[in-house]
Amino acid sequence: MSFIDCHCHAFNFVDIPMYLTLSDKISMSTAGRLKVASGALLYLPKLITSKNALKSQLENYKEFVLFFERSVKRNCEEILLEIRENIKTNLADLDDNSEILITPLVMDFDKLLEQEMPAQVGKEPSVREQYKRLEEAIASPEVASIPNTKVCPFVGFDLRKLRDADKDRLEGFKNFWSANNTLGKTSISDLESGKLLGIKLYPPIGFNPCPPNIHENYKKFYKWCCQNDIPLTTHCQKGSYSAGEEKKNLDRHTTPENWKRLLNKPEFKNLRINFAHLGGETGLDDMFEPFRTDKDSWTYILIQLLKNYPNTYADIAAYNYAKKEHRNNLAKIFEKDAAGKFGKGQYNLTDKLLWGSDVPMVISDKTYREGFKSKGKAGYSHYFKGFIESLEASSLEAEQVKDIIKKMTNDNPKKFLRLA
Repeated sequence: MSFIDCHCHAFNFVDIPMYLTLSDKISMSTAGRLKVASGALLYLPKLITSKNALKSQLENYKEFVLFFERSVKRNCEEILLEIRENIKTNLADLDDNSEILITPLVMDFDKLLEQEMPAQVGKEPSVREQYKRLEEAIASPEVASIPNTKVCPFVGFDLRKLRDADKDRLEGFKNFWSANNTLGKTSISDLESGKLLGIKLYPPIGFNPCPPNIHENYKKFYKWCCQNDIPLTTHCQKGSYSAGEEKKNLDRHTTPENWKRLLNKPEFKNLRINFAHLGGETGLDDMFEPFRTDKDSWTYILIQLLKNYPNTYADIAAYNYAKKEHRNNLAKIFEKDAAGKFGKGQYNLTDKLLWGSDVPMVISDKTYREGFKSKGKAGYSHYFKGFIESLEASSLEAEQVKDIIKKMTNDNPKKFLRLA
């Protein structure tokens, strides 16, 4: 058996457009933390009047900020070592010889920078430069020497590039993918660490992945993905990162209705895709209304896609386990699916869900801290324990819980990543 985290990040401050973040051109919960952490320094003269104001302001974000200060190499190393500790703490069926695979997601800020800071085009790191730095970090002795581990990123791609008329951006991206991927292996041990396993799409940054009048080049991109069976991960949660002029269209770009429209087209029904966050804990809250299941909620729509299309998956990255209500709602989806409350479908929900952490985005959250204490020690094992406790508090049998954990951390990710 192995342990696979399908949704994490290994970037640092060099990869984040900090000026746009601090000037409110970027809006998301994580950017808010960055503003608090970095922006506090800008207001130091004002804060200094209160002896402990700055320290108090930053204390809750200490581990989070340190992650962004560290080198990418060190971040990759830290994630792998924390997952190994998590295995020792929470997973009795695994040991030090169990394989670990993480697939850090690389964000594509190219179009955002071009849109908001045209004078900086060509002076800021591109998504390909960002990936190459990550690849070099993964190849370092510090990371490469950690036994039984692989790090295979997903590269970000902003579909708006396909609308540029100056050159054939799709052909260029195809060539880049061909030269840098390790897809098609049948085991984790055969993967080439540092090479790509998939593509990351982030609609909230400013594009609709499948508008009613879908661009012809978008269709070509999806056809290529289907023909080559390339795993895609797309953000699918409300209240997420948004940027620039398109912030007002956040939900319209991100809604699962877009993917429902795409998958309903016969030529795209086999698209291999992971809907990151499964709508989030707010999506589950929306779905489980007091006296009914809201079939218009994002999470319900996603569950229907998972149950009716062969290569659809969803990770639960950045889920908030600190609140009892959220833990209960997560357990409910397994209970209700087992009872047939989501309809028959062709596939079981337990065969379509993936484990994801969203490190470092969750590091400063209460859910990532020991015993859910806001001042407790932060750690991956505490976060994963929250997931286990959610399942154990349900009406599921112990063997069912064990099976769900195995499927989400081993079986299902292998299917999504074509390793099984």
